[in-house]
Amino acid sequence: MNTFIVGWDPSGKYVEGDEVNREQARLLAHQRAVVFPVSSDAASRSAVGGLFFRRFGTGGKRLQDHVPHRACQMLLFAIANAPRLMWAARLIPVGEPREAYAGNIRLITDSTQVGASGGMGLPSMDVKHVDFASDAFKKPDEQGGWTIGGELPVNFVGEGYLGLALYGYGAGLAIEWVAVAQGDRELAPQTGLR
Repeated sequence: MNTFIVGWDPSGKYVEGDEVNREQARLLAHQRAVVFPVSSDAASRSAVGGLFFRRFGTGGKRLQDHVPHRACQMLLFAIANAPRLMWAARLIPVGEPREAYAGNIRLITDSTQVGASGGMGLPSMDVKHVDFASDAFKKPDEQGGWTIGGELPVNFVGEGYLGLALYGYGAGLAIEWVAVAQGDRELAPQTGLR
């Protein structure tokens, strides 16, 4: 069973971490909000069970302009019976405005974190590789940035702390916040993502 947790609501009606019911989650997703279906089992067993969310503060965490790097480390308590891993991040422009932005980013496993398991059977890269060179990245949205994300099927044989990170680069871009969740695909955080 899933709990629905708000990751980001551009209207400001809900704040990150608010729990909503299934119908509210569907309505929010149609309004370009990010809502995660989080495994109730994982969420009840660890502070980072089912959902990890981190905000980077004023100015965000700047991506390197040309060299891919591990940008945002995340830790998630992962369980065997929740078959989807979903991630989202908010990108904001930094420095001088540009006509277009270049770069790409993806979700990777990160076993360099203390206490984190290896890949736990996770594929080596996200199904969705976000490329910033597309037309969608020429102009920021009404809130002055871009919300990106992806999802992939997982089949963990056990449970444990899974180290993850966003990996890539982005000229003139910073990450304002990042989130990763594990749950069923009742309502993936795809609506409103580019």
